[in-house]
Amino acid sequence: MNLRQALELVVLASLWGASFLFMRIGAPEMGPVGLIAIRTLVAGLFLLPFLFFYNSHRGVRRHLPAIALVGVIGSAMPFALIAWATLTVTAGYASILNATTPMFGALVAWFWLKDRLSPTGILGLLIGFSGVFVLVWGKGEMPSLQLGLAVVAALA
Repeated sequence: MNLRQALELVVLASLWGASFLFMRIGAPEMGPVGLIAIRTLVAGLFLLPFLFFYNSHRGVRRHLPAIALVGVIGSAMPFALIAWATLTVTAGYASILNATTPMFGALVAWFWLKDRLSPTGILGLLIGFSGVFVLVWGKGEMPSLQLGLAVVAALA
């Protein structure tokens, strides 16, 4: 990894990590759904010029229902659930739970799409889930229904 790639990784990690901090601060003030509505609106407005730059805007009207469905399922709902979870759990806790996304993606591909995992892939999943378990176990929070629901929401 060269210096530029390392700096890009640090910037990306900072932006990604800061989003959980901002959710933790913004969700109590604006509500999880309001916060995520603003977040996705700003992201969409930022990406809109690229749609026209690459001359991809012509197919949008024809595929709008599918685009909306993917947007709701792939962005709005997961972001809203994580924002709701941050009303109960810390930003760091939420970001650790969010780190399970690729692991659950691999499990879904394994069970649903019959994608075979190599032995190293299975080992990687076990290590990943074990790492998340170690990081969130025993954080001094008394287990409660509200905490359990927040964890389930963040994992969903």
